[in-house]
Amino acid sequence: EEKRTSARAAAALVEKERLIRKDKRELLFKKAHAVESFLMQFTRPAAVDATTQRHGARVRDELFELYSRAKRIALTLYNEFEHPTGPELPEQDWADVKEIYERARELTGMFAAVEGEPLDMRNPWDPPPPPEDMDR
Repeated sequence: EEKRTSARAAAALVEKERLIRKDKRELLFKKAHAVESFLMQFTRPAAVDATTQRHGARVRDELFELYSRAKRIALTLYNEFEHPTGPELPEQDWADVKEIYERARELTGMFAAVEGEPLDMRNPWDPPPPPEDMDR
């Protein structure tokens, strides 16, 4: 009886950890999708013309390249959410999304909004930022 109880407790713990990882993957995907959507607005024909006039062809081309990367990574993160390939989080893909978003913000001077608030690229499980970065 004691062995069954401890086996059930162990199974419950494993399941809880799996669900936590699934929730984390879902959050990474949702944020990556928000970055993809943010960049998509610069690929529409009217936006392409306005971006080219305002920032030049180099910036327009870089935004297209960032959008292509963001779209690919968002799809990868969605697939990892739905069908994980391993127990770890896709940290490199997430780092790439953050880099893409930061560069897009530099190029456009704009930010993505989620539910009326600026997109926060920090996650609840991230360590706290160093004191000098507290305003980010």
